[in-house]
Amino acid sequence: MTNTIEAKTETSQTKPSRLDKCLYRCLKTEQRVNFVKKWSPVGLRVFFTILVAVVVISSLVGLLTFKEEYVRFPSERDINGFEFVLRVASNTGYPPEVSSVIAIWREDGEYDFELIRTVECGKEDLDKFGHVLDEYYWINKPTHKLLCLDKGQHMRLKGNYLEPDSRTLYIQVDNCPTKECRDKMATSDAKDAGFIELYHKGTVFDPQDFNDPLRSYIGLETFSLTADEIGYFLMYIMPVEIISDVGLIGTLKNEVTGFSFDRKDVFTNHMGKSVAEGFLAINLSNRKQIYQRTYKKLETMLAELVGIASTLKLLYMAYQSWIEQKKKKSL
Repeated sequence: MTNTIEAKTETSQTKPSRLDKCLYRCLKTEQRVNFVKKWSPVGLRVFFTILVAVVVISSLVGLLTFKEEYVRFPSERDINGFEFVLRVASNTGYPPEVSSVIAIWREDGEYDFELIRTVECGKEDLDKFGHVLDEYYWINKPTHKLLCLDKGQHMRLKGNYLEPDSRTLYIQVDNCPTKECRDKMATSDAKDAGFIELYHKGTVFDPQDFNDPLRSYIGLETFSLTADEIGYFLMYIMPVEIISDVGLIGTLKNEVTGFSFDRKDVFTNHMGKSVAEGFLAINLSNRKQIYQRTYKKLETMLAELVGIASTLKLLYMAYQSWIEQKKKKSL
């Protein structure tokens, strides 16, 4: 009798009662509630908001492209924005004579000339070049000249000096302009007749500045003059273009153009001891640098956000279905 009672007692202990089932369900429900709280819609909204913000910020970041083109015959360009100062130094004891023209090589092989005025540089011109043109260089040196192009002149270049229908700026420097000077030079053994220094402002591009992307640097080109030669100094300047599409809706292009030094060539022609001349020719280069900056338009951003929102909606619906399955399994 005793054994039978003990067996029934063991059987009743292995079978869960209604209270055990209730406690078990409550425990699973609490776990499910904690799980749902951990991944609540509020948390998902925060996550999706951050994701959309990242997409929008990435859309606002501009796309920068750079290319360099070779131009067979450079088109006509206004070079008034190309600033330079010309320092001419004569070692012959006589002040140099300087003249400048734009030579237009017509298609019939003949030349036309436009006179370009050169004047002594003023303080405003010197200030643009900073300390490289300190005044002490020019004090009490009558055989040195510091020259700038006269303001208000319409200067346009086209092609280069080897091409018909071209426009080239020529600056002629004669360090021995008088007969007396040439007679002395003919009997002298001195070779050094002086030099030409061209201080110019070149252009570089700053991609971080949207309003004023051009930055300038000061370059220096030096050419020596010899007592028995004519020097030909060819300088090529390269256009630098920055094209920014700043339109919020549609296309609105803002173009800024500057010039940068490209290269130089030097040729000499032996003439005897009666000359000390140099010709500085400024041409357009066959190279052109182009920077293009584009930004996503408002309609493009809206279309992308709608697509992102649709994708996020599908993900959220899939998440809700998964939660429902978890609920069913926990019951």
